[in-house]
Amino acid sequence: MKLKCTDIIFKLLLSGLVTMVLGGFPAISAIARNHSEKEILTAGCKTAYFLMKDLEEAYRLKTNTKILPKRTGNRVAVKLLVAGDIDFAFTCQPHENLAKSNNLAPQQVKDWHSVRIARDPVVVVINLQNKMDNLTKNQLTDIFSGKITNWKDVGGDDLEVKLTYQDDSIQSGVNVVFREQTVGRINGELQKLSHNAVRFPGPKKRGAFISQNPGSITFMGLSAYRERYGKILKINNAAPTRENFINGSYPLAATYYIIYDENKKSIVEPFFKYISSKEGQAAININFLSDIETSF
Repeated sequence: MKLKCTDIIFKLLLSGLVTMVLGGFPAISAIARNHSEKEILTAGCKTAYFLMKDLEEAYRLKTNTKILPKRTGNRVAVKLLVAGDIDFAFTCQPHENLAKSNNLAPQQVKDWHSVRIARDPVVVVINLQNKMDNLTKNQLTDIFSGKITNWKDVGGDDLEVKLTYQDDSIQSGVNVVFREQTVGRINGELQKLSHNAVRFPGPKKRGAFISQNPGSITFMGLSAYRERYGKILKINNAAPTRENFINGSYPLAATYYIIYDENKKSIVEPFFKYISSKEGQAAININFLSDIETSF
């Protein structure tokens, strides 16, 4: 089978990601982007990737246009957007936050736009052997700040709490949302979670850790959760159902954005119009909650 030009391009792009993450940036902008008008290149947040896959499939079936999403993480997606090597980024934070955390100059992002498109409940997961089924948000805060270290202190068995979560240094909207809703800010500075934790970059390894350790606890986007990891806790006696999320009784959720540069608007506008339509919102609502901020 012959490789398409876009396949070759993305192989070359991805081959340079390690260099980019370590601080270098290969000269991918020099690669000719002769991709078809029927293909749109995008990259972004590792949790929002699942949302893009849902939208990609629905959009392709309707328009015969391919969205080619790459699960790079926010930091690399921002670098690709700066270089002009993708048409838009899908992220867990608006571009203002990412520009600041990536030390981008105002001139570099002056024509960027962020559009909120969906929300994803953040779920708290524990081992199946743990008899707990609910925590208050205050108890959750005390567990992840390190104040509570044994499940018996919240009505559970005499069992050591074993924390696992994504490292704070990774630009994750799920991580930020969880910290905002639990440990919060002091003098405007977002506080860190307990350092007494096992850190993994993605939900699969955290899920495996939870399934093998009775006292363990983690959090992740609902879209990343799999039953084999463990069971989902209620928070403040509210399960992360669509109804509880809409009525506000479930307190944890991540927000997903699309970021694009004004000079790419003509390329991505048809896709933007699709996700703003009833059909596009229905595709979002399969596994997420549609939350379209504005028209494009």
